[in-house]
Amino acid sequence: LREDCRKGNIDSVRKLVLETGVNVNACDDLGQTPLWIASFHGRQDIVLFLLSSSARTEAATEKEGYTPLWVACQEGHVSVTPVAL
Repeated sequence: LREDCRKGNIDSVRKLVLETGVNVNACDDLGQTPLWIASFHGRQDIVLFLLSSSARTEAATEKEGYTPLWVACQEGHVSVTPVAL
């Protein structure tokens, strides 16, 4: 799921979430969730989908304390910032 969020593969993300029930709030070794990764890479469509699939913004704060909103702003993805609020 995280790799699809990174690459922007919305169809694969939808399939994984809807058909396999993958945990949208699962963290990797760095504490990054799929929502955090999609925000970092400016994938607005995936951010919207994950939020509609019960992704929790408070669960998406990685080990350094950076939130999806913070990384979207930091990376200049202004289209994601209103969504990540």
